[in-house]
Formats: sequence, structure tokens, C-alpha cells
Amino acid sequence: MEPQKNCVFVRYRINGTLVLVHKIEHKEYAVLVSKIKVKANMDITEKRKPQDGKIVVTYNNLKYDLRISSIPVVYGEKIVIRILYCDNFAYKLEDLGFTEDNVKLIRKIISIKNGLILACGPTGSGKSSTLYTILKELDSKSLNITTLEDPVEILLPNINQMSLNKKLNIDFSNGLRSILRQDPDVIMIGEIRDEETANMVVLNLNYKE
Repeated sequence: MEPQKNCVFVRYRINGTLVLVHKIEHKEYAVLVSKIKVKANMDITEKRKPQDGKIVVTYNNLKYDLRISSIPVVYGEKIVIRILYCDNFAYKLEDLGFTEDNVKLIRKIISIKNGLILACGPTGSGKSSTLYTILKELDSKSLNITTLEDPVEILLPNINQMSLNKKLNIDFSNGLRSILRQDPDVIMIGEIRDEETANMVVLNLNYKE
């Protein structure tokens, strides 16, 4: 939802392209933003700083996470909502659009005991789905697999998933430091945002796996 001078654009991303589907008045939009921020546990009085939040909804007996992001722009607050399906994550590598050769290559790579796998790409390109699918490929019953995410997007069985907590000063660097004390076999880090975290990742490549 993008505030313009005379109205607010509501656009959907369909097959990678943003499509204008609706226009609403600023007065109506202000009420909508307040309701979204309340449900997402965001500060409705703060309009000058970027904020993130989350709303869990159920539709047709299926559970979805709505990830809310707000930033201040010239004509108000721009809101982006990412819709994540969070029940019964059942993807396989073959379901993600990889070629048969690439699926074989990925399975060969994740069978290696030590090393680093980087999943890179823009928002919405499938990084999270790929990483979660790789985790499901691993034998989680015999391995200590731990993730560090901001936030946990999809709950996986037999996986130890840890979420960042700004209020408790749990960021990627000190969260990773704590995980390394937990005798992990595999660590999945949602993002590498700073030099300290990157250095810790590189220094611990041969920790186990």
C-alpha cells in the first residue's frame, strides 16, 4: 500500500510484477494502517521510523503468517504485507523449480560434512522455501539442527528454531555465539547482516557441519 499525493495505491505482486488493484482515500487508509499496526503489535503512535510486525490469520482452515513492514514516505506510511503459508510445509526440492541436475547437485552439496551454503536473492525469490526444504532433506532425528531467524517463518518438526529478540538483545551475532555452545551439527542463519556475524560464520565453517 503506497501513499500518493491524492490517494493510496493498493498493489499486488503477481508473478513478480506489481499490479494496481485498488485506490483508497488517505482518511480511509489512516484507519486501516492503525488497525493493521494494532494487530501486528506495532507502535501506532510511531510514524517516523520503519517498523516490522506479524499477524497470524486462519482462512479456509489454513494458517497464514502476515509479515508487516512499514516505512515513512513523503505522503504517509508505506505498508507491505508478505503472506506466508505456515501449516504443513511439505515442499521437496523437486517442487521448487530446480532442474533434475540441480536437485542432484544440491543433494550432493548438503551431504558434505563441512562447509557453507549461501542462499542469495531478492525478496520473494524463494530463499526461505529453499532453505527450509534443505533442512527437511537432512536427517533431523540424528542431527542437532538449529536455526536463527528473524522471525521464525515456518515451524519444522525436529528442528530447533530460535528467533531474534531485540528487547532481550538477541541479534544474529550473539544468537549465533549461543548456538555454537549447543553442540550443533547444522546451523541455518536467516540473514548475515553485519561484519561480526559474517566473521563468526567463516571462522566456524569447520565446527562440525
